[in-house]
Amino acid sequence: MIKYITEAHDTCKAFLVNNDLSGSPMANAYIALALLTLTMSLLRSNKKKNASTPWNKVPGGLPIIGHIPHVPSILDTLEGWADTYDNGSGVVEVQMAGKKHFIICNQEKAQFIESKRPHKVIRGTKFSKAFTSLQVCGLIEAEGETWKKERRMIPPFFNHKNVQDYVSHANLVFSRLIKKWSSQCDAGPVAVTQDMHHAATDIISLSMLGYDLDSVTAPSEMATVLDTIAKLLLKRAVSPFPYWKIPIVRQYIDNGDPIAEKAVAFCKQVLAESAPSLQSSNNFLAAKLMKEMGKKADQFPEERLIGNMITMFFAGTETTATTNLFCMYQLAKDKVLQDELRTEAEALGEDIESIDVAALPSKLPLLTSFIFEVMRYFPAISIQRLESTVPLTLVDVEIPAQSSFIVVGRFISKKSNTPLGPLNSPRDKFCAKRYLTKNESGKYVLSGSGDIPTPSMGFRSFGPAARICPGRHLSMMEITLVLSKILRTFEVSLKDGKEDMKYVTNFALAFEEDLEVMLKPRAPKAT
Repeated sequence: MIKYITEAHDTCKAFLVNNDLSGSPMANAYIALALLTLTMSLLRSNKKKNASTPWNKVPGGLPIIGHIPHVPSILDTLEGWADTYDNGSGVVEVQMAGKKHFIICNQEKAQFIESKRPHKVIRGTKFSKAFTSLQVCGLIEAEGETWKKERRMIPPFFNHKNVQDYVSHANLVFSRLIKKWSSQCDAGPVAVTQDMHHAATDIISLSMLGYDLDSVTAPSEMATVLDTIAKLLLKRAVSPFPYWKIPIVRQYIDNGDPIAEKAVAFCKQVLAESAPSLQSSNNFLAAKLMKEMGKKADQFPEERLIGNMITMFFAGTETTATTNLFCMYQLAKDKVLQDELRTEAEALGEDIESIDVAALPSKLPLLTSFIFEVMRYFPAISIQRLESTVPLTLVDVEIPAQSSFIVVGRFISKKSNTPLGPLNSPRDKFCAKRYLTKNESGKYVLSGSGDIPTPSMGFRSFGPAARICPGRHLSMMEITLVLSKILRTFEVSLKDGKEDMKYVTNFALAFEEDLEVMLKPRAPKAT
């Protein structure tokens, strides 16, 4: 028992360091509580041998704490376990933070779990509690009847017709971004990470509230606040216990409550100041939602309106900015591809400023396929944390309600179902032309109908089935427009030719360091 407790002590310290908690005054109390729980468990019972199962279990791990010592990088570790321990069943069992989890690592099992959404399988309760603790009470965390109501109200505001209204906002923000980078590129490498996040935040603010944050041009406290919320969500979601409910302790660990209050206050203030113009307009998402709230006040109270706004800020900003950054990274590594994409973008001329959003995929097939492949290979949301509400049968074994599932979508996409494309490219390799085919004249066009790939094709970047991301068309519009502008304005290369950059999982996949690129202005096109 002494050996277990000693190892557990070292584990707790490692966990605190990995989650930036080691410097807090409450760190020792955090460790002591975990050790006390472990000691009581060991004194109460003898460890029982696990029953035989048709899938493998990750060996090792400590009582209560399980495999937290082996999770310095959640994504790499989960994919490593799936690759090493899957015996063909598509399921790997692992104990983490005192709870049994089932890693779902093949297409068949993933589709089975996804088919039980949204009622028999829901989002993991730890994630849901982390969302609500930061007042992020929106469609993304909603389940049951709340989800049913909001699903009918919110997604229609993100269809192609409504997203078309937001194109002018994206063009305004991206023109500022290009102007800023043009003024910086002669001085050396340009750090683009923060600018991409600020651009996505500014577009959401304009499209949703009609409020111009303009954080691309000048620092904005609210842009920082909204960016911080995403990081706090993961910290709270992976905590072994809800520390934010403990008086005094919470303010020292992440100071999340005041940050959430600032986000709520900002949304309320803008809504109050802009109420007259919003009520007479249909060009802003908040205006459309407020009209619905007026019709169905009992179904859509103010806290859900505010919660959905904060949700759109952090979800739309984090995932869209991440995809843009990985797109720039891949472009900088491949000059041939960059030139092909530039030629395609330039063929549109000035039409890109007012193009029909629904026509973007057919007008820019190579760029669209490239974006899809970046989303598949570097998905902003790489894993799904889910939980059953009823007993389920998995590989002929009944598992109880409240069982935890981790669907490793990126890993699955590299193994099966993902199309090989016209170049017959292996699934575990990056290929920008993967979602193209040749028409009768030998020209590349998008395969199928040109719609966003589905989970049946190994593509889970926008989520599965009924829980698919409602903002996917807005995200695709933003990414397509900014990449088109970058390709037509700059030649992009990596700083010092550095091609191997490490990335980590926060709320979304992210580079470990700021992405810095060399931007060389292109010569004006001859007329």
